[in-house]
Amino acid sequence: MPTPLLFIRRFSNANKAETMYHTLKSIIVISGSSIIPIVSLTMGAVAQSTPPPGVNLPPTTPERIEETIPTPSDLPPPVREESPASQPQPNLEIPSSPQLPEVTIPPSVPFFVTEVEVLGNTVLQEEIADKKNQYENREVRFEELLQLRSAITELYIKNGYI
Repeated sequence: MPTPLLFIRRFSNANKAETMYHTLKSIIVISGSSIIPIVSLTMGAVAQSTPPPGVNLPPTTPERIEETIPTPSDLPPPVREESPASQPQPNLEIPSSPQLPEVTIPPSVPFFVTEVEVLGNTVLQEEIADKKNQYENREVRFEELLQLRSAITELYIKNGYI
């Protein structure tokens, strides 16, 4: 016979819980089914009947202390904080940066390139190196660098990466 599932909580004494468990176990009979009853017992917390050694309570102390919940009228009024609107606003102006002169190189003017660096490539490294090496350590025009960019893009397209 399967043992019933039993939840026992809020007992002040483990012996009481164990006694209650065995009593309920003998009362609940399960006849060959897979149903497991769940029993939840709730009992109020019980204070110890005798104080620990060395503690002397006055004879007028009640056995049970009643729980009290304060009503809203018993609570002090909430303290209001100063609203953020009354605080002075910080100066949020962004200082202007000095204007740098715009330097443009005409596309047809050649300039010397010592190295071409391709960032972020994890595939086709040898093929890209072959293409970029043609533009290093010589004078090139900006138009030629655009052609290199197009050639690298074409490599990615031909190999199915784009």
